[in-house]
Amino acid sequence: MSTPQPQTPRKCDARPPSGSPRTPRRRARKTATRLQGTSSAKLSYAEISTQLIALLALTFIPELWQIYLISRILRGFDSVFLAGTGYGKSLVFEGLAVLGGKNKVVIVICPLKALERDQVIQARKKGINAILINEDNTKTASLWKEARTTAQLVYIPPEMACSDSFVRL
Repeated sequence: MSTPQPQTPRKCDARPPSGSPRTPRRRARKTATRLQGTSSAKLSYAEISTQLIALLALTFIPELWQIYLISRILRGFDSVFLAGTGYGKSLVFEGLAVLGGKNKVVIVICPLKALERDQVIQARKKGINAILINEDNTKTASLWKEARTTAQLVYIPPEMACSDSFVRL
């Protein structure tokens, strides 16, 4: 007659050796908090669409994806969206600028100077205080002051996003 062999515990049944207390692991509490939404965060999709049409003098109805994205960002959610040339990314930036509220600024990182200039001109025609900061005008003190105080929309090239001047802003 053979002696019974102890069964090897399965992984889910594994217990620490007797005499050694073991407490379950707990997840570390999150230290970072989510961005706070803006005062416009409670707008419905229809209200966002209506306000965009009125504030930006649009001659068309914004696409649902544009309205949905603007709503999510206004509520404080991080968002990533990809859209090809001509799909309406500018409306998202401009919509956030006009609906974001006071003391809020939208920063757009744009790789082409010509496109930045065109976007600033287009935004200004719609009544948005838009500025362009690039290596051609970084020495202008009034521009940095405007970026800190009154700008609603700031266009910058990618290399500017890493500059000391921009980080201080």
